[in-house]
Amino acid sequence: MSNIIRFLETAGRRPIPAADYIACVSALELESFERQALLDRNHAALNELLGGRSKMFFGVMAPNEEPMREDDLPGEDEPTEPDEAEASLLRP
Repeated sequence: MSNIIRFLETAGRRPIPAADYIACVSALELESFERQALLDRNHAALNELLGGRSKMFFGVMAPNEEPMREDDLPGEDEPTEPDEAEASLLRP
């Protein structure tokens, strides 16, 4: 496992105080461009160095839920009745 990944995993579990961050990064055995990417907190450069994906997709699959019916969705053009708090603001 690369030193960068190990460092990022450790920092994710135990955040490093800002005052100690530079010293921690400087103590790592890294190439100069790797160290600079960490010091700059340049996520794009780190992603490229580590061979990460340029785009990610996050989706939630909920197989046990029934799809919403069209009549369950609120209509955008349907006026809604104000609740009591809103109605009191509208009264003169």
